[in-house]
Amino acid sequence: MKILFVFIFCIWFMNKGKAQNLEGEWKGKSFRTILEKDGYDEIKIIFKKLRDSVFDAKSITYFNLGEGEKDSIVCRIQGHAISADQFFLEEIRVLKKIDKENFNACAQTMELTLKEIKGFAILEGLWESKGGLCEGGGKIYLLKTSD
Repeated sequence: MKILFVFIFCIWFMNKGKAQNLEGEWKGKSFRTILEKDGYDEIKIIFKKLRDSVFDAKSITYFNLGEGEKDSIVCRIQGHAISADQFFLEEIRVLKKIDKENFNACAQTMELTLKEIKGFAILEGLWESKGGLCEGGGKIYLLKTSD
């Protein structure tokens, strides 16, 4: 019985520790295929922990609009831990959109895995967007830049 308690405590502690590691700022690239337009966009996600394994976050995606013009879309994200090192995130509200004709702010869902490579915290996984002009998906890679 004592061994079972220690085992359960270790699993809880590992999940809690990994979840806390998400807090802070992450920067990286979101590779996409939408309407046959392959490429990538720079993205930043800032995580705040609400309670064990539940997060509130903000994503800022930077777009090159052509002719040296850049702008960003900011979204509110909610998410939760799927396991000790896997997370589900969903953009639930657009806070700032790009004011340009024919430019849609597409809500994404993301399934990300937390890894540590050579001492660096990395989130990587897949993202997806559904509906009309937003249909698409791709890969996402983020590096933790601050706590």
